[in-house]
Amino acid sequence: MDGTRQDVRHKIAKPRECHFCIITFKELSWQEHRTAIVDISHKGAGIESENRMEAGFIWFLEPVGGFRGSVLMWTRKHGGIYRSGIR
Repeated sequence: MDGTRQDVRHKIAKPRECHFCIITFKELSWQEHRTAIVDISHKGAGIESENRMEAGFIWFLEPVGGFRGSVLMWTRKHGGIYRSGIR
């Protein structure tokens, strides 16, 4: 995974709560989630959640970095939490 990284991630000193809705690619279902943004880069952000999320279109209820929309690209289990990448 580290060999494919294109941008440098910057850790966030205090994880920011993030509330968003996602329309999954697989089922086209609308889901609401609360997560924590833990790192950020020029092209995206890393989030952590207690629940697994499917890839899909994201609509932030409050803008993140000036953006209202994004795409959840992947989710992986890391210990007892799920890490996800948004772009």
